[in-house]
Amino acid sequence: MSTDDQPVQSNVSQDDSANPRNFAMGTGVVFQSVGCILLFGGCCLWSISGHLVTPDATPPDTWLGYFSSRTSAVAWTMGVTTSFVGGLGLAAIGVGLQGERASSGKLSVIATAILTIMFAIVACLLGIEESRWGAAIVPMVLAVGMFVLFLLSLRSSHILRRFPPPPHTEATEEVLGEIQKRREERRKYYDA
Repeated sequence: MSTDDQPVQSNVSQDDSANPRNFAMGTGVVFQSVGCILLFGGCCLWSISGHLVTPDATPPDTWLGYFSSRTSAVAWTMGVTTSFVGGLGLAAIGVGLQGERASSGKLSVIATAILTIMFAIVACLLGIEESRWGAAIVPMVLAVGMFVLFLLSLRSSHILRRFPPPPHTEATEEVLGEIQKRREERRKYYDA
């Protein structure tokens, strides 16, 4: 029997199985990336989403009057605010998913559902109410992207419920005590 006919044995033992929460951790990285893009690129993204809101010939007396007479101004304000706040939230939830926090799975489902609805409303306001379908392309793409993140978050939430993180991942008194000792040692070094 030649050496080519023998089965290849892997160096990985049966005890070293893959972490069942790897998908949730990977989804956390995706959430962080998308969150940072929305957070920092929201202003640029919305400025290229179509024509800017044109000023009125006679501006209204109050800001409420401006928004009540201009559907596109409401849509742009909702879009920019949703991008900024949603990006910040997605980045924070992504950190929780990557750190295998069980509550982050539920939060990711709620946040992505809200963001999907908000971007769909902005797209409808621009497309249907204002008949500016060119300007509605960006919110439509964002709504579809948030729906994809919603599907990923559903799967991650299911995984985190089915395979809860081990209890040693939480910060315990021993870990906090060790951090405090290191901090005191550094403080002694800098005080000297």
